Amino acid sequence: MSNLKDDFKTFTDKALLLEIVDVEKHIKSFTVRSVFLLAEIDRRRLWVEQGFLSIYDYAQRRLGLSPDVAYRRVTAIKFLEKFPKSVEKFKNLELSLTSIVQIMQAIARQENKGRIVNNEEGNKLIEDCSGKTKNETGEVWISSKES
Repeated sequence: MSNLKDDFKTFTDKALLLEIVDVEKHIKSFTVRSVFLLAEIDRRRLWVEQGFLSIYDYAQRRLGLSPDVAYRRVTAIKFLEKFPKSVEKFKNLELSLTSIVQIMQAIARQENKGRIVNNEEGNKLIEDCSGKTKNETGEVWISSKES
């Protein structure tokens, strides 16, 4: 059996650093593809004929996703449906899954307080959060609440 550490011993430092960047980019692209596939499965309600209670249930029990990963992907499906202008940004990796979840959670908190976030406000948040880190996304939401 091969030792994982040994698989990369022959890589130069530069090659190793380039490889990890490439792998992570592919992971993000596959995550985006997974969200779009799940969205279509949900749209067709294929999970029903498979005996699952919801797309979330399907993602967990059929695909083996953890509750957190399933939640994030299902949240992204709802987000992309609610804000169709975000689809291209998500597809182009300008808007991360983490940012989408943060925006949806922030919107839900506002709606729980009786304040409805309209599409214009949502689209502005999307624009402001595009290309931002998790912390920067949080800062955008805080500053938008203050104005």
